[in-house]
Parts: sequence; C-alpha cells; structure tokens
Amino acid sequence: MRLFRLMKKKQRGFTLVELLVAMAVVAIVLTMGLPELASYLRNSRLTTQTNHFIAVMNFARAQSISRNQEVFITSLADNNANHWEQGWQIWIDGSAACPDTVPNETMEDCEVLRDFKLESSVLKGPSNLASVAYPRLKDATMKARTFSFNGGNGSLNISQEINFYLCDPKGKYEGRHISMRPTGRLRLVDAHLSPCPPA
Repeated sequence: MRLFRLMKKKQRGFTLVELLVAMAVVAIVLTMGLPELASYLRNSRLTTQTNHFIAVMNFARAQSISRNQEVFITSLADNNANHWEQGWQIWIDGSAACPDTVPNETMEDCEVLRDFKLESSVLKGPSNLASVAYPRLKDATMKARTFSFNGGNGSLNISQEINFYLCDPKGKYEGRHISMRPTGRLRLVDAHLSPCPPA
C-alpha cells in the first residue's frame, strides 16, 4: 500500500522549477522567432498587394483591348498628393450601364467599372499626372489624378514611364517598385526596395 502511494506521488507532473525552466525556454524561442515571423508576414502582405495591384492594372488594360475603348484609372480625391492607397477607380467614358450617357470627357457614377483600395500599406504614385499623361478629360483637377489605356492596343496615354512604390506604413522596411511603360506593360523593378521613397 505504501509503495502504491509513493508511485502515485511520482505521477503528479512537473515541479515548479521544471515549469519555470520550460517557460523560460519557450520565452527564449519566441523572442528569437517573433522578429522573423513579423518580417515574413510583412513581406507576404506586400507581395500579395503587389500582385493585386498588377492584376488590377492588367484588368484595366484588358478592358481597353476587349472594348476597343479608352479606359481610365483615376486616383480618388481623398488621396494626398502622390498617395494612392485610399483608392482609385477604373472607368470608361460612356457605358452600356448608363442608358442616357454619351462620351463627355467626365466621369459619371454608372461609368465606373471597379473601385479599388489598399489596406495596411502605402502606395505612392505620380503626384501630378497632368505633366506626363494625356487622357481625354475636361476637368484639370481630374487630369492630374488620371492616366488611361488606349482602346485596341492597350498602350498607355503617357509620354514616359510612370512609377508606383508599395511601402510598409512605417516606411523603414523593404518595399516594391512597379513601373508602367507607355506600351502598357507593367514591370516589377525591385521587389526589395530599401528604403521606400519619402512621402
């Protein structure tokens, strides 16, 4: 009976010292691994958003080719200067969705094909597109926030390459540099841009 009681005592589990040692080991492992995990998650998010941005622009280009019509990309007025992360719209001038609308070089709500926005990242683009882009638009303020793909061949209505930079909000981590050429092709110039350009 006494032997049985001794065996029961031995099966109770960890001592306090063993538990503290185990917790210390776990804390050390976590401390060493967390920065790497945070870096991995940050890079993964930027890669996903870069691929999303490129897919969105390719969608706009494909629409211009399939519709044989100019397709516009306009940064929302909520964005500050060269920032695009608050969103942008892809639209056409005159649409089947707008029964009474004819091309008039302005944007109507029913002409918007898609709305886009980025979460938890900074997207820096040209601060004033009016100097390099020439979409057919009446409004000068909108011209400064717009570029367009030509119908038919999908080339861009720009006189030179334009660049976008996808950055972490803290600004001190690697970002992505995406270039758009007059041919309409997008190119990932640098997947490890460090540091991202200042605002």
